[in-house]
Amino acid sequence: MTPPLHRNRSFLFLAGANFISQFGDRLTHMGLIGLVALLKPHSTLAFSTMALFFALPVILWGLPSGYFADRFSRKSLLLVGDFSRLVLLALLAFLARRNLVTLPLLYGFVFVVFLFGAMFNISRNALIPDLVARPQLLRANAVLTLIARISTVLGTVIGGLLVQRMGAAPAFALNALTYGLSFVLVLGIRVPARSPAARPSRVFQDLQEGLHEALHNRPVRAVLITVVFLAFLAALSYTLLVPYVQQWIHLGTEGVGILGGLLAVGMFLGAGLAGSVLRDRWAPAVLALGLGLLGLGVLAVPQVTRHIVLYGGTVLAGAVAAMVAILQDTLLQLHTPGDRLGKIFGLKEILLSAVFLLSSFGLAVLADFRGMAPTLRLAGGALLVAGVISFPLCRGAGCGRSGRQPV
Repeated sequence: MTPPLHRNRSFLFLAGANFISQFGDRLTHMGLIGLVALLKPHSTLAFSTMALFFALPVILWGLPSGYFADRFSRKSLLLVGDFSRLVLLALLAFLARRNLVTLPLLYGFVFVVFLFGAMFNISRNALIPDLVARPQLLRANAVLTLIARISTVLGTVIGGLLVQRMGAAPAFALNALTYGLSFVLVLGIRVPARSPAARPSRVFQDLQEGLHEALHNRPVRAVLITVVFLAFLAALSYTLLVPYVQQWIHLGTEGVGILGGLLAVGMFLGAGLAGSVLRDRWAPAVLALGLGLLGLGVLAVPQVTRHIVLYGGTVLAGAVAAMVAILQDTLLQLHTPGDRLGKIFGLKEILLSAVFLLSSFGLAVLADFRGMAPTLRLAGGALLVAGVISFPLCRGAGCGRSGRQPV
């Protein structure tokens, strides 16, 4: 019998490794921001190119990572991800300390580091059902999200101060140490033996089966469609809401930082609420209501004149977005056979990154031609429609009503 989460030693080690790893990721982001600004001052192209190298590893490596997570030890893949990033960040810290980093070299480091990061994240999500019982999945995902939000805030604040006062090299060095600590924590995880594969591994056939699962498993297909909607929300937030707050309503970069902090607070509250209140069977209603509320919020942004309303709305949006994301992960874990779970999470990460990139470009072009406020209204309306679609889609597919198929 699986123990409660607070007494589940392996889950607690995974949660600790996730906290340390997420904290280190924020340090890396702040170090990269500082280093790019130093190497290419006042260049938005340099930052957008770096964002491309964040996303490409997931798009190119997500499905193979999922294949490995289904065919090999997920714990071993976590260890490989941590150790590889430890070495890479230590080397980057060494080069940055001696001013030997060029922009192309930095982009290369970003690509490889995030490649191993994608493998780590996919393997972690696929490992959770191996460590906790089915009724504990929603709470386990909520706990991991709660921890991630805390580490994100801490890593961003500490990383910003560290880079501002000491440069990027110490942030990279500290990040390398965090991956070392995460490696040690992962070693403490005890994973129950999985059933061996019924046939020899055939890479392309396995990948084809993962795609077949995504297309023909009705609950999984429905959840992945809602993942597309959430990725669209992330794109419009990055492409439209950030410049709108910074430039159109003149809150500046400081205002963007305040809203980012409030968003994290909201996600923290949403994760706590999801773990204590939500139930699997509520999935269709929660997903539809959540996406609909987020769409209404985006529609309302151009009409908001008081900053306090914008701040309160940001907290609410963070809470709703966190609950939607937690529920999506839980439903994928519930409805996907264990030997295909890695590939499904790989596909999910690919969808998130690909839709984010395409939507960001499309919304930016539309805003240039139509204007910021009309584009925000159009995007909010599209998200509201997505929420309306989500309810019959998820309800008809039986999301939350049946468990994961046995391997």
